Amino acid sequence: MEEEKIKTAEKDFLYYVDNLKLFLEYQEKFFDSFLNIKLAFLTFVGIIITIVFNQKDNFSRQFLIILVSILIISFIFLVIDLLVKFLDTTNAIKKQHKRTMLAKIRHIAIMRGTFKEYGSRAEELLTQEEKTEQKMLNNESLKEIIKYPRNILPVIIFILWLLIIISVPTLFLLEILGKL
Repeated sequence: MEEEKIKTAEKDFLYYVDNLKLFLEYQEKFFDSFLNIKLAFLTFVGIIITIVFNQKDNFSRQFLIILVSILIISFIFLVIDLLVKFLDTTNAIKKQHKRTMLAKIRHIAIMRGTFKEYGSRAEELLTQEEKTEQKMLNNESLKEIIKYPRNILPVIIFILWLLIIISVPTLFLLEILGKL
């Protein structure tokens, strides 16, 4: 009976882990596609600037200033976006490297039957690294344990990019209507 519960729990856990991996892959593909859109947008604005500056007598000064400002802001956002992604990836790799090394130390201590102090210290550090287990040891509520961490920065960056992308056609419309 107990073995059945263990197998069922393990099967359920693996099922949910696989689903989470699927969603994480989907999210990664979305971010990659959005990066391609950002790069295409910057290319598009660069081409527009080239065309506009060749015909700058036909466009108002404000239009040119705003268009160049959009390009500069877009480039800055792209660099910030890439920096955030780089830092997230680097931190994740560092954490995973630490966990892997601790697991290897624990494994060596168990397999050799020596280095018990290393093995027990590695086990302790792995437990501290494992946030879910740590929360359970601290008797936190299930609601707190399963709470998804909110990160508002990607949402803000996404919204700002959408506003920047929408600003170019709006800018052209205002220029055509003579409002600039």
